[in-house]
Amino acid sequence: MLKEFFKLEENNTTISREFIAGVMSFLSAAYILGVNGSMFSKGGMDPSAVIFATAIASCIACILIGLISNFPAVLIPGMGLNAMFNYTIILSMGNSWETAVAAVFVSSALFLLITVSGLTDTIINIIPPDLKIGIGSGIGLFLIFVGLQSSRLIVSDPFTLVSIGNLLTVPSLVVLLGIVINMIFYLQKVPSSIFLGLMITLAFGLLCTFLGLGDGHYFMPSIPSQVISANLDWSIFGGLLRGFGQLFSNIPNLIVMLFSLLFVTLFDTIGAVFSLSREADFD
Repeated sequence: MLKEFFKLEENNTTISREFIAGVMSFLSAAYILGVNGSMFSKGGMDPSAVIFATAIASCIACILIGLISNFPAVLIPGMGLNAMFNYTIILSMGNSWETAVAAVFVSSALFLLITVSGLTDTIINIIPPDLKIGIGSGIGLFLIFVGLQSSRLIVSDPFTLVSIGNLLTVPSLVVLLGIVINMIFYLQKVPSSIFLGLMITLAFGLLCTFLGLGDGHYFMPSIPSQVISANLDWSIFGGLLRGFGQLFSNIPNLIVMLFSLLFVTLFDTIGAVFSLSREADFD
């Protein structure tokens, strides 16, 4: 049944291969849970609730893209949009997180209408292939910058905006080791290179933590004290409804937010899907 529904034989794959690919894709993309929780907490949201919402949204999106389009992709919240949500809409523009959530809901509804109407396909066909590749490259460079900044390999500088951080700390050495290992595995075309690089880096980081090296640093991995916890701030679930009352109180602010969110969502999606399809030889 699964073979016929997902057309496994036509795509030269098997159930076991797809299972392994799914597990590795999850382990490679699970970083977004911690990143979203940490990033959104700066805007006033409860980290545990954000992690929970991210997991639920990613689960539903991955199931739908598999059942509806049979496209081999993992759908998780985009790094570009969550950075705009937190640093631009909330911190820079001074909106509450409830208002920002309501704006995202409205912009997502508009993006759905644009997609259903076929306007998205028209825009995709207008954009030159080189620009589509450039968008994907830009997303990758942004992810690299966020990772280097989070690991303190680069730090802010009042004169040059960014500068090299302290490379001799244990967390920095763990990150550098992970980068080198992943580059070697990728260049040598080792199967599951990203997964293996993550696991080796994680093991080295846990060993350093066990030995007391870099202990207490937020970037160092550690064994969780709880496997399952229901300690959530349940008040966050009413944020969307509260945000609607604030969203339409300032129309110019609303227009700026919607335009920015739609623009980033559209080109982020085009760049990611085009780059992924091109890499996977998927028309």
